[in-house]
Amino acid sequence: MHKRARLWGVWLVPLIGGLVVASGAYVTFGDTPADTRKKLSLALQELRSQAAEAALLAEHAESGKLARIFLREHARQLGKHMRTALVDVGAKGSDAKEPAVTAQAIDQGEIALAALQRIAEAPAADTALREAGATLSGTSRELTRLDTTLGKSAP
Repeated sequence: MHKRARLWGVWLVPLIGGLVVASGAYVTFGDTPADTRKKLSLALQELRSQAAEAALLAEHAESGKLARIFLREHARQLGKHMRTALVDVGAKGSDAKEPAVTAQAIDQGEIALAALQRIAEAPAADTALREAGATLSGTSRELTRLDTTLGKSAP
């Protein structure tokens, strides 16, 4: 019986090892173009959501509903999250091989970051808040358009 068990082990161990390697390769290289586009779409939606939140922040600040300190700190925190989302869009766009959409989204994200920085630097200036809010709303709409375009270009 001992010999038979050893014979089983001789071919069973390499078979299990091969299955582990094959499954790892499938997970690593198995992303289809549709999967990578979906991941890019989610990253675009996250960036759009943050731009929309920043626009809402500017709108509430302009109406006087927020304290200056809160506005400044929330704008800074939102800026950090937006920078992270921009990096994510860049990485996902590279994986999805969508350079045009990625470049436009990053441009829009940088515009939104600049507007958000104006909010953080001048939380009491109504004109700056109004302009930043309009810019952020436009950025949000443009990111929605890019996401829609990405969905239509799917194979």
